[in-house]
Amino acid sequence: MKNRTIRLANQAEKEILKYKDDTALWMKHCTGQDADPHQQLAIMEIEEHPNAIIVWPPRFGKTWSMEAVNLRDLFCYPKESLLLFGPKQDQANNALREHLDWIEGSELLKSYLAMKRGKRQFSETKYELLNGSRAKTMGILGQIDSEEASIIRGEEFDDMDLERWNDRVLSRGGRKNRSGKPTRYRLSGTIQKGKGNIFQMMHSGLYHVVSQFNIYHGLEFGIYDENAINLMKAEMTDDEWLRIFLLIFTEAKNFIWESYLNKCIEAGFRIGWDGVEYRPGGEYKPQGIVYAGFDCGHSGMKKQRSVYRLELVEYVGSRALWLNGFEWDPTDDPDKIKRELVDIWRYYQVSGGYGDALKANFIAEINDALYDQGLTSIDRSKNPENKPPDWVKWALAPMWNSGKFKYLAASETKKMIEHSKLFLPYFHRKDDRHIAKMMRRLVRCLLNVRSVDNKTSYPSLEIIKPQLGDDAFDALNMATICANDRQIAPVDFSKAAASGPELETGQMADSMLGELLGVGGEAGFEDF
Repeated sequence: MKNRTIRLANQAEKEILKYKDDTALWMKHCTGQDADPHQQLAIMEIEEHPNAIIVWPPRFGKTWSMEAVNLRDLFCYPKESLLLFGPKQDQANNALREHLDWIEGSELLKSYLAMKRGKRQFSETKYELLNGSRAKTMGILGQIDSEEASIIRGEEFDDMDLERWNDRVLSRGGRKNRSGKPTRYRLSGTIQKGKGNIFQMMHSGLYHVVSQFNIYHGLEFGIYDENAINLMKAEMTDDEWLRIFLLIFTEAKNFIWESYLNKCIEAGFRIGWDGVEYRPGGEYKPQGIVYAGFDCGHSGMKKQRSVYRLELVEYVGSRALWLNGFEWDPTDDPDKIKRELVDIWRYYQVSGGYGDALKANFIAEINDALYDQGLTSIDRSKNPENKPPDWVKWALAPMWNSGKFKYLAASETKKMIEHSKLFLPYFHRKDDRHIAKMMRRLVRCLLNVRSVDNKTSYPSLEIIKPQLGDDAFDALNMATICANDRQIAPVDFSKAAASGPELETGQMADSMLGELLGVGGEAGFEDF
């Protein structure tokens, strides 16, 4: 049996090595896969240069091109070792999935997998071959000290922790390779961070930049659907479009700078912060105090996109963790929004928050529902007239999210971000969970506002792209300014009842409440 296995392996090896000097032809022969012309060009360039970086728009075929060369190297040269890194391991696993699919679909390649104790060495995270070559996936923050590689591969490179890559990953290829070939460093990704990781590698002189193609080449090649691309463009900031689809390095100069926002995401990534998914019927146990910001649809500045948006942040000392965000369409049933918001409030054990006073009556109803559920001690039936002096006592207090308050609230968020005190989770672009979508929407809204000087003592904040709106921006600002201004004591939800603990409003010397009432006075409280 053993001799037969060796004989079959030798026959497979002869067939595998037949076109080893032409990766595109080798892929056709061994897997039945055809490379597109632009991928054939990329493959030739990757083969010619030990260090290569490929930067194309999403779904252009960059991972396919890079992994085709890696697969050929592993099968055709003995003792090769591929370490495939992603910001998170599931991203690296997605890239390795190309290998696994090719192998599973090819009897020839499948017969060349190594066997140990009667078990084929083939899984979602690694595989080994009869010639001693192997592949393994890693997250950039994983334990890598014992690993060695002849091929070091970086997927979604702009999202990597560059310091860790330089200090820990590059040295994994330091030893002379048993295959006799030089260590190869192969990177790919889309431009996400302006002059970030990819910019540095492309301008270092150490990497060959594979021939670049942008969105218009893709349309001409028939890779993209024009209607789908137009829809995507509408949901992106102008800077995102230029970077990701036109491959132009840009640095956003908005009210909140993208470079600072990226540092908050990197900080969250380093501590492993992934936000907190909402699981109805359960209960989140906060370590700090949870604040909410609620922006109402069709409120404030006129814009094309306007939704009800709820942002939740948890303050632990002077630092804040973004928990989650929620949206409702302005046409949704108000009772549905109110019911779901109260359930979310209970789940995250929110202690207090601010909401847009332009919907003060609706916010009053939410506070009544919170009281009925035992989530606040404020009984509005004692003061049913809905007057501004009573607002500051409510669990969800109405505030005028315009003019000076909007600028002051946004400045508090800006300060938190610029000092990296707001920890934001990192989600890769293929993550379609609700929390990932809400995070991406938040980032786009934060980057969709600019300050414009005017005749007042403070600048105006304007939306850059009306299709994206600023609802998440406003909601987050209300949560952060609430944490700064109200100093709410955490609610003990294990004891909360209709007569439970009151919210405590801090008497800060620089409290904004006086200014807020002044702003509200200009707007006219008599409407409520």
